Amino acid sequence: MSDGELEELAKTAGQLTDAAREALQLEVTHRRLDLELQPVSEAQPPPPLPNPVTLRAFRDIPEALLARTILESAGMPCYLADENLIRLDWFYSNALGGIKLWVNEEDVEAATALLDAEIPATFPIQGQEDYTQPRCPKCQSLDITLEDLEQRSARAVAWIVFTPFLKTRRRWKCNACAFEWPDAEYDAAAT
Repeated sequence: MSDGELEELAKTAGQLTDAAREALQLEVTHRRLDLELQPVSEAQPPPPLPNPVTLRAFRDIPEALLARTILESAGMPCYLADENLIRLDWFYSNALGGIKLWVNEEDVEAATALLDAEIPATFPIQGQEDYTQPRCPKCQSLDITLEDLEQRSARAVAWIVFTPFLKTRRRWKCNACAFEWPDAEYDAAAT
């Protein structure tokens, strides 16, 4: 940083952590600058969650991030505990009891309702007609996933010829009953 940048940072030094303030003071002293660091304010900000409660614990990060995103999109403050440690080594997940989703004690009921909400059968799309969610033809569940699958013959040819050619096909899979079926719209558009 230039001396001017250090001077600007010194004006807001009260907002820095203790380690950052110490590093800034060392640099100012080293450069022999005549700067005074802004003092740390006496008033501490309130904790982000005054009464944190563990709403749920997740073994895997994607599930935890999805739950946090659902609550944040509804404007509900929430935090993930032990997320960074489990990102370092996911084997810690079981030992730590998973990634914990914390919410305010007052928000437990509303957060639970949001996370337990059913998948909507239809939802509006701006400027278009309502989108109707596909259902499993076997059990009528809305809990389905669209997957791209490589054709085995194309993979074998690519392996032999060493070309990056891989033809894909799309299939739906029901997460409730494990039934799979082809994506007729994709197959019709591909031909």
